[in-house]
Amino acid sequence: MEFLTLTEDEIRGYRDLFPTRVAENVLRSSFTFLVANEGKTSAGLCFVTREMQEEGAEKTAWILHFASGDKKAADALLTEYEKILKKQGIKRSIFSLPGELKLSDAEREALSKKGYKVTVKETDNLTVTVGKLRLVEQLKIQDPPKNIRPLKDFSSRMIRRGLGSCLTLDERAHYEDLQELPVEWFDPELSCCMEASGKLVGFFLIHKMADVEFRAELLTSTKEAGKNGLLQMLRFSATRFCDRYPEEAMVHLMGRDEATKKLMTYFFPGEAGDTVLYAEKKG
Repeated sequence: MEFLTLTEDEIRGYRDLFPTRVAENVLRSSFTFLVANEGKTSAGLCFVTREMQEEGAEKTAWILHFASGDKKAADALLTEYEKILKKQGIKRSIFSLPGELKLSDAEREALSKKGYKVTVKETDNLTVTVGKLRLVEQLKIQDPPKNIRPLKDFSSRMIRRGLGSCLTLDERAHYEDLQELPVEWFDPELSCCMEASGKLVGFFLIHKMADVEFRAELLTSTKEAGKNGLLQMLRFSATRFCDRYPEEAMVHLMGRDEATKKLMTYFFPGEAGDTVLYAEKKG
């Protein structure tokens, strides 16, 4: 069995294993695309590491995509994945795929064999449409704060400097590679920044995944943004989203920390979180 860690050029040859929405992350250093090949059979897996900055928290790898129609290839791929984690000193592995997906027999058997007991789980993440956003009165603003502006209004240098400060001071969990991404990764109209004393002290960064599908990558601020900084940025971007896109357009909100979870609960009380196929393994 041959194993490959794919580059941007190589992943184009594995479109049957990695859909575009997954494959676009190949340039990100936190994401690893691994394939197992033997003859005409193959299996593909995408996993990501996250920097959990809370004191005492252990580093975790997340399997975000797994595809195989061959039991031998699927089993070999998971074995290779676990070897990589061992070399990196990662002892906790989480399998998490969108709940609407269905595992093949080969995928389910390989996961079970490795000790992953897959269940359907509700997450702290939430997917909302423009139609839903327009119904939330608390999100509507007539006069946006003058110190919050879209990402496109700031230079790349100022953005990188401010983002570096926020990520250093912020204890929320985030992808390790956010500072490495080109500014173009984030939507220039929907993403926004908060400015104070000539520097950027808050960010709501949104990535465009498809024509009408977006993912919130980061909502963060320093103390200089004030108590309501996150709330104001969320309102600012939500208003622009509703002004520019049709009702079916959607954004995936990530509940990665308590502050973000509280905001999501405040704006969308009683709304069920996204479901995933979930399994966890340690050791």
